[in-house]
Amino acid sequence: MNTSRFMTSEGLMPSTIFDKGDADMDVSEEMEEVRELLYEMIKKNFPMGVSSSHLAQKYYEEYVSKGLGRELPEDWLVQVAEAEEFEAQTRGPLTILFVRLSNTNSFKRPPIPHTDVKGERVISVYLCT
Repeated sequence: MNTSRFMTSEGLMPSTIFDKGDADMDVSEEMEEVRELLYEMIKKNFPMGVSSSHLAQKYYEEYVSKGLGRELPEDWLVQVAEAEEFEAQTRGPLTILFVRLSNTNSFKRPPIPHTDVKGERVISVYLCT
């Protein structure tokens, strides 16, 4: 096995998003504006996540082609994945982007009451919509 492809001058390359150190986050006003636009696009149009290539295409159609925004920088995906308001998951050749909603509560299922009717156990289940 050729392990050299897993080595850098600093040692082992990261294997997951949790192993990588802090990348150089672009905190420029321009990159922050791009992140905000992408966040709103995902939140509004793709709440279940979106592939990075499809998102880049939609961003271009909505903003760049209409003169409303600048083109995405080469490292836009790295910059978005490093931002705390996004989550990036790699699934084979695809990178799926999600937004983390800070103003939502975690779902808590209501208790399931158990009652006994004529010796038979009945379980009532609450369905949440």
